[in-house]
Amino acid sequence: MQFHVLPKLTVSLPTASFRITTWNLPDRLHLADPKFFETGPIDIIIGAEYFLELLKEERQKATEDGPTLQNTRRFKISFRSSGKLKLVRSTLSVEESACKEFFDRTTVRNEDGRYVVTLPKKEAIIQQLELKRQYVDFMHEYLAMGHMQEIFEEDTSAPSYY
Repeated sequence: MQFHVLPKLTVSLPTASFRITTWNLPDRLHLADPKFFETGPIDIIIGAEYFLELLKEERQKATEDGPTLQNTRRFKISFRSSGKLKLVRSTLSVEESACKEFFDRTTVRNEDGRYVVTLPKKEAIIQQLELKRQYVDFMHEYLAMGHMQEIFEEDTSAPSYY
């Protein structure tokens, strides 16, 4: 297995802690994460190429309409080279780095785990003259093709669709 060490994999999960007192959990159940019901950081993501190899056939419903417990093989991660973890840093191209930086600057996850994206400011778009020219040309073409029409002040009582 190859590991990519990242400062943070994702937001803490679950996004909110929950109770499991009504679940029918076996007494001798050994969980990979005994506190899975409490919000906490994600330590590792197992790739699909290894995931299926870890599954066993045994499954059990925790409640009638609740989650399914999936038995898995135990595995141990060992490091043979020097006894230390060899860090593998992801290398991004200039374009990928710019995309990541833009994403990080304009996108956040709220407490529900949904992505919230900041839309660009009108002034920022207008500052880019070539983009503005292309936008104006496109809007004129869209208008000429009959895909939209200009609404004047007296038409504001008509229903609007977005």
